[in-house]
Amino acid sequence: MYEVLILLVLVNLGFTSYIWRTVRRGPKRKFLGKLLNGKPITPNHTPSSLRNGIELRITDEDRRFFSDFEMFADALNPQVRAKRAMAVARTT
Repeated sequence: MYEVLILLVLVNLGFTSYIWRTVRRGPKRKFLGKLLNGKPITPNHTPSSLRNGIELRITDEDRRFFSDFEMFADALNPQVRAKRAMAVARTT
């Protein structure tokens, strides 16, 4: 019984040391460069044009969630905010 326990502890120690060595290396420079200096991600979808929530079973909580999510995206990504403002200006 103790031999199995010792074996499990040694295997765990080996995996832990492997993971620490991998983490210690850190992310690649190319990835960090793209992350820090890259362009923002823009959504490729358009919001649904259906406004009647009864047909889609969309609750007011769902609408509020997506509205809050949209405001969060605008706050983090000013380019998307500018495009959305231009699209709204064209429609009005």
